[in-house]
Amino acid sequence: MYNWKRFALPLFVVIPLALAAGCLLDSDDDDGGGGNVILPVHPLTHPDSLVLSLVEAMEARDAGVYGALLYDGAAPAPDAQAYAGYVFHPVAGTADPETGELLEPFDYDTERAIMANLFAGHDGWDGYQAIPGVRSIEVEFAGIGDWAPPATDSVMGHPWPEGTLWRRFSTYILFTLKGTIPGSDICGFQVQDAADLYAIPVAAGDTTTYRLWKWRDIHVWKSQTTSLSSVKALYRP
Repeated sequence: MYNWKRFALPLFVVIPLALAAGCLLDSDDDDGGGGNVILPVHPLTHPDSLVLSLVEAMEARDAGVYGALLYDGAAPAPDAQAYAGYVFHPVAGTADPETGELLEPFDYDTERAIMANLFAGHDGWDGYQAIPGVRSIEVEFAGIGDWAPPATDSVMGHPWPEGTLWRRFSTYILFTLKGTIPGSDICGFQVQDAADLYAIPVAAGDTTTYRLWKWRDIHVWKSQTTSLSSVKALYRP
């Protein structure tokens, strides 16, 4: 789902089984992700269409479409120059569940590998035990303010071409798992955060299109311990 209006939703770090009607365990309804849903094709001539396509790819768990929306660092911008590739910048202080070290930003290849693993429904790992794979994803992004050029000469240490735009979004993402986490009745993660999304222009003949260049995850709700960064870290292959 895609919603420009700001919204207020109840905050839950995890979804207990008794409260989550969507946790249909051992069901045959899971399509496994991987592009089994045919998505509409939106012209990526405006960042709005880019974000809409991103949301739809996440809900369909289509790793191919999701990856194609990220900037690979090779396609030329309208100035005929290539720029640094996509980066997901995790919430500051987020620890890697495997090593306990602070998470480093995810580059283009790492992001694609994580999301392919997550979309395919493979098990995750929290450093102690396997976490059930993701059965379904529900997404809402609500824009805050308007698209605008970055206020500084570089973003995350990287220069940007003319035409680059960014916008902040409220984000709500519901991950329903295939089963309960061992030793608990938890069968999902409900994440409410914010994100700064940066769209970079890419030359496509006489047309300019956009790809997702940077994603800065922002943990707005300090009492909530689950962020998108933390969920992604669980499903690193």
